[in-house]
Amino acid sequence: MKLRYLVCALLISSAAGPAAADLLILVHGYQSDAGTWVRSGVVNTLEQTGWTPGGLLTPSGPLPTAAGMGNNTVWLAQLPSEAPLSVQAGILLTGVQSLHRKWPDQPIVLVGHSAGGVVARMALVLARPALPDTMLITIASPHLGTIRAAQALEATRLPFPVSWMADVLGGLHYQSLKRSWPLLTELAMAPGSALDWLNHQPHPQAHYVSIIRGTSTGRVGDALVQGYSQDLNQVPSLRGRARIVVVPGAHDLAPMDGSVLLGILASS
Repeated sequence: MKLRYLVCALLISSAAGPAAADLLILVHGYQSDAGTWVRSGVVNTLEQTGWTPGGLLTPSGPLPTAAGMGNNTVWLAQLPSEAPLSVQAGILLTGVQSLHRKWPDQPIVLVGHSAGGVVARMALVLARPALPDTMLITIASPHLGTIRAAQALEATRLPFPVSWMADVLGGLHYQSLKRSWPLLTELAMAPGSALDWLNHQPHPQAHYVSIIRGTSTGRVGDALVQGYSQDLNQVPSLRGRARIVVVPGAHDLAPMDGSVLLGILASS
């Protein structure tokens, strides 16, 4: 895979001031919530350069934290992260369209972490009419699926009495895996799954950027998602259309991701 952009922390941290894009919508991943963007330090990094928190983006539309929002604001999408991709994408799209109706002249930037990047991409594909002046940035997202989803599915298909012991001892995380089997099936890239369908649909004209986890030695990917799967250019409908930014780190969000986003937006 050709890596066209390698971003290091010193270069990114030099980006200053609010970016040109005005409505930044952050989409969390699997087994997570809107607060992950705050806990990780990403929102704080954005705030330090002039971005203003807009509030939660819910199925009923935006819940602003202050009046007069609309310019250079950060919105946090709250989604049922265990639900199938299409369910999450439909909820997200409803909220995004509500924002667009409120501020029709403002560019929209969707940023999705992990499975949230796939959800955000599906929302763009499902939008009718297409959302104008849009950018999609995905962070460590399994666009071609992940073997970890298949492994998680296997872990929930244990024979009795092992399954009984897992139910008793597995805790909340194991119960979440069991509830998530439709989503995990999709993220395992099962033939005919929603993810398989999505990757062969026409994608709207938009700016596409893949933030791919990597290392100083040149290896790409992380413990949860292989590097090639994080690359939007590997999606059949998007070959050659996405910009790549390789950032060292683990799968989870980190404060540096806020700086990376600022660098991308400043150069767009």
